[in-house]
Amino acid sequence: MLTKEQAIEAPVMCKETDTGKIHFINPEDIYRPTSDEKGINNPTRLRTDENKVKEYQEWIDNPSAGHPIPTIKKCYRVVNGKVYLWELVDGFHRHTAMERQHTPKYWFREVDHTNLKSGEIIGSQLKQNDHASHVKLGRKGIANALSTLIQDGHFGKIEDITDTMLRNYLDKYLKRVRRDTIDGGIRKALKQNGVPTDVNVLDDKEKKDF
Repeated sequence: MLTKEQAIEAPVMCKETDTGKIHFINPEDIYRPTSDEKGINNPTRLRTDENKVKEYQEWIDNPSAGHPIPTIKKCYRVVNGKVYLWELVDGFHRHTAMERQHTPKYWFREVDHTNLKSGEIIGSQLKQNDHASHVKLGRKGIANALSTLIQDGHFGKIEDITDTMLRNYLDKYLKRVRRDTIDGGIRKALKQNGVPTDVNVLDDKEKKDF
C-alpha cells in the first residue's frame, strides 16, 4: 500500500481540476457510474477490460508509486438506500479490482468539476485516460465521448458540426492516442449522430463497427 507521502507525490494527469487533496477511503463508499446512465459520468469508459482488472487485482496491494492514483469528486447520491458522498471520475479498472480484492481502504485524489461545462468535464476525463499504463482509448470510447457532447449541444447545431471541429477538441486533451484511432472515433461519432459522412472512406473494421 502506498504511504500518504507517496500518494501525494503520485503523478497528476489533469492539474486543471486537481484540488491538491487526497483521501484514504473504503472503495465501497465511492459511487462508480455505469455507461448506461444519463448525464456526464465517464463516457470514455464504455466497459472495463477483464484482463486489465485481473492485472490490477495482482498489483493493487503493492502498487507503483509512479502511477497516478484514482480520482474522485464530491457528490450526493442515494442508491439502494446507501448514501454516497464521493463519485469515481477515473480509475474504473482499479476500483473494480479493489472491490474484488475486498481492499478496505485506498488513496484517491479529489478533483473539482464545480461550474465546469460538459466539454471541460469530458476533456478532463479524456486527459486522465491518456497515459501509457491505461487501457487504450478505442474508437468506440472516443465516439461515445464526442456523441455525449454533440447531444448536449456543446458543438452547436448538428448540421454545422465538422470533423475539424471535433478533431480540434480532441487535440487539446489527447496526446498519446494514435491518429487513425482519433479519426475513426470522429467518423463514428458523426455517423451515430446523423452528420453526413462518406462511408467509403472507412476501413473494413470501421464498417463492421458501424
